[in-house]
Amino acid sequence: VPLVVVKRCLSYLYATLLVSLAFVPGIPARLAVVTGSLLTFWYTQHLKPITWLKNVVCAGIIALSPFTSYTAAAMMSSSSSGLFMNVLQDTKLWALTGSLFCGFIARELLMDMRDTNDDSLHNILTVPVKHGRRFASRTAL
Repeated sequence: VPLVVVKRCLSYLYATLLVSLAFVPGIPARLAVVTGSLLTFWYTQHLKPITWLKNVVCAGIIALSPFTSYTAAAMMSSSSSGLFMNVLQDTKLWALTGSLFCGFIARELLMDMRDTNDDSLHNILTVPVKHGRRFASRTAL
């Protein structure tokens, strides 16, 4: 498939995403979708080459999933007054989001460890390449 066609298709997909954003209920859920979309848009070109940041971005996008679902569902099931403060004070939601984030950071580091030889060969500075496999495995645990 020619690159021009791929770029046009991606432009249409992001345009559709932006239009669909108007139908996401609640400001916190909408902000989470915008944040995730921008991070995925910038990921390959700008964020992936930066050691640690690529791991944090991937884990963060996945960890935002329950937050986004919870806030959207809460917005649809109750009045919107005080929803934002309720979300900020919901310790179970933040515990889940934080646990997912930590788990996926570990998963990202372990996946980088599998690719250490290839990444090193292509000068991709992942955590295991830059700091060593032992450091990466200890950090993941």
